[in-house]
Amino acid sequence: MVWLGRGMITALRLPTRLLSFGAATMAATNYGSITESAAAPAMILPGDLLVREHVITVPVDHGVGADGRFGSLSVFVRELVPASKAEDDLPVLLYLQGGPGFPAGRPTAPPSGWTKAALAKGYRVLLLDQRGTGRSSPVTAQSLGSLASPEEQAAYLTHFRADSIVRDCEAVRHGLCGGKKLTLLGQSFGGFCILTYLSLFPAAIERALFTFGLAPVGRSATEVYGATYLRMQERNRRFYERYPQDVELVREIVASLHEAPLAMPRGGTLTPRRFLMLGLLLGSANGFESLHDLLEMARETPQPQPTGGAEGGGGGGGGG
Repeated sequence: MVWLGRGMITALRLPTRLLSFGAATMAATNYGSITESAAAPAMILPGDLLVREHVITVPVDHGVGADGRFGSLSVFVRELVPASKAEDDLPVLLYLQGGPGFPAGRPTAPPSGWTKAALAKGYRVLLLDQRGTGRSSPVTAQSLGSLASPEEQAAYLTHFRADSIVRDCEAVRHGLCGGKKLTLLGQSFGGFCILTYLSLFPAAIERALFTFGLAPVGRSATEVYGATYLRMQERNRRFYERYPQDVELVREIVASLHEAPLAMPRGGTLTPRRFLMLGLLLGSANGFESLHDLLEMARETPQPQPTGGAEGGGGGGGGG
């Protein structure tokens, strides 16, 4: 497979269409009309990194096509490849970002981290902004506000789940890669998307690489969250064992917020429950120290004026 001709590489411009095979395949598989957009000129960055940007058009609802209720949307893909190998027939690695709700990370120049390793192993890397994020028809308060009702908004958002993301990936695989099998790398929610991909299109995948806790297939939400609560209780116990001076501070902050919640600089209100959501940090590798540092800053920072008026929503001590 040749991605771009030699002349195009020299000119560093995208062709009008990457592969004629793509659109015909998509029409046959009910993905609707697939287009290739020359969104920007290709760039060669330090570290022999060639970066190209692709935009394809897919239906919001893959089940009915672009003529359906919500029409179509754009999916943005950034391609990374060593400039010296840009014309080679390389295996393709598609990265699925964690979240949900976050675009793929932007490349560094020279490449670093896992992208450096993938390129060194001979992959052509595709960074997908999952639908609704980044440059893939982002879902915003403004875009949702254009819909007629909350019910309409909810119906629209049902098309931004893993099953739709995976079908976008299939559009990318056929429209940009000529139907070539993909190696998938999934981080967190991206790994959950890979499980959906393996369920729906197993023949499309060369290999799947996970960097996440495997989804609890066959387990109920009650079982999963019950186990999660037990794990968080243990993490809280270990945190306060390491930083016993934070016990009383957390209790003081919770009591203060219960009596007088605080207005936050960017809007919203800091309530006891919102404060206690900092406990999410305890699930990360350096979370104990990060949480302790935040509490230390709270201890040293002059207190802002309260919003005035108490708000319910969760008192009590508990972990950070």
